[in-house]
Amino acid sequence: MENELMEIIEYYGGKRRSCDQGELVELLREAQELCGGILTEEVLETVCRELNLKRNYIDTVMKFIPDLKTQKVKHRLEVCGGKGCSAKKGRFLAEYIESEYDVTSGGVSEKGEFLYKVAGCMKNCKDGPCIKWDGEIYTEATKEKIKRLVEK
Repeated sequence: MENELMEIIEYYGGKRRSCDQGELVELLREAQELCGGILTEEVLETVCRELNLKRNYIDTVMKFIPDLKTQKVKHRLEVCGGKGCSAKKGRFLAEYIESEYDVTSGGVSEKGEFLYKVAGCMKNCKDGPCIKWDGEIYTEATKEKIKRLVEK
């Protein structure tokens, strides 16, 4: 696996030993596939070292790409914090998640192994409240729907 990872890094980083954000995301997706669907700490450290990148830069990029997953965060759950969804009980879903899974916005729930955040409007106001699980939007969200996704 180490040789394959180095080939991926060489392809995206080349001799210049750097890559733009788009290339970094593709590199991480290929590395994740190589690792069976989860980016390990070892792989992330190797990418940082070989491309001379800081770990917090990679972590920041990964926050915006829901399909990139680490050992600590297997899933990402977002609750729409827009006015439309809040009026349709979206804020109660956020309260439920925070109490049931012992997490605050921006944090990681150990119980459900997901990164949680209250997001901006998801542009599905008429079908709210909305949540996003691993990048996929679910409308008319309920506590039961959240529970099924987390426990799946």
